[in-house]
Amino acid sequence: MDRLDEAKDLGALVASLYSAGVQLAVSEDGKRVGASGDVEPGMEEALKANKEKLLEMLTGDPLSGAGWEGRTALYRQALLWLDERVPEEAKGRVTAALCRHDVLDSLNEAWCDGSFEEFRGALRAYIGAALRAMKGAA
Repeated sequence: MDRLDEAKDLGALVASLYSAGVQLAVSEDGKRVGASGDVEPGMEEALKANKEKLLEMLTGDPLSGAGWEGRTALYRQALLWLDERVPEEAKGRVTAALCRHDVLDSLNEAWCDGSFEEFRGALRAYIGAALRAMKGAA
C-alpha cells in the first residue's frame, strides 16, 4: 500500500468514525487513543489496526502526516456534506460567507495551531456560517 492509499484509508476511517458519532480521545499520558460512542463491528477492527496513526493524527503536526490527513478528511467531508444541501440559488451567498476573513481565519488558526478537537469546533462554526448564509441570515 502506498502513502496515498494510506492517507485515503485514514481519511475514510476518520470520516466514518466522526459521521457515526464516535469521539476519539487521547489518554492522559498521551500514549493511547480510545473511542467513545457506538463503534460498529467493522470499524472496530480498523480502529485497532490504525491506533498508532490515529494517535499521531490527534497529537501530531497538524500540517503534515496523519495530523494533516485527518483534518483534511474531515474538512473534505464537511464541504461535500454542505455541497449536497446548498441549493443553486444560495451558492453565491454560501461561498461569500466561507471566504469572509473572520470565518476563514478562525478555521485556519485552529487548523494550524489548535488541537484536533479545537479544529473540529472551528470546522463546525465554519459550516454553521455557511448554513446561516444559505438561509439568508449571514
